[in-house]
Amino acid sequence: MITLEESKHNQAEMQAQGRRLINTTPIVKIFSRYGDYRLGGSYQHGTMIFAKPDIDGYIVVETVELEAGMALLGELIQQDSVRRIAIEKESQRGIGLQVKVPFEGRMWNFDVHFVVPSELKAVDYLGHVTFTQYQAETMMFLKAQLYERGLYPGSTKLPGSFSSFDVYSAVLDDNVTSVEEMIAWGKVREMAADKFRRQNS
Repeated sequence: MITLEESKHNQAEMQAQGRRLINTTPIVKIFSRYGDYRLGGSYQHGTMIFAKPDIDGYIVVETVELEAGMALLGELIQQDSVRRIAIEKESQRGIGLQVKVPFEGRMWNFDVHFVVPSELKAVDYLGHVTFTQYQAETMMFLKAQLYERGLYPGSTKLPGSFSSFDVYSAVLDDNVTSVEEMIAWGKVREMAADKFRRQNS
């Protein structure tokens, strides 16, 4: 079972490697040419784990246009550092790209979405929230432990698994600090969701 100190060491290593990736490849510079690029997710908050080497971000634009997404896709394809790209179009988060870049022995994923300013807070739920060091370490440690148990995305995705947003919400809103509390939190949430569905069916 992973320890807190191991999780902290892993987070520091991932954060440093992510920083080198941003500074030594042209990916973020390319994103910035298409709008106001802003970092988000676990890289921004310092809650990364080995299992998910990814960097979330948003390109803030006045109008989300498919043509811009396709132009960005075309530019990224020409980069030697890019291994694979997936594009998605969804109503809430606008146009999104997942860009796979091998770097220092890991396959990193840039998950980036075009959004308009009025939608940014809705899609980057916690971008405006500053975590305390204790909260960030608790979230990071919970994610690492849940991953080991197959209860966090990127692992085996067993029934009752949790997303990063679940972990962040549980820690921020309900002061959850352990895997056992997280599992209990999930059961209470599911019971509430079932009750809501029955009442509205």
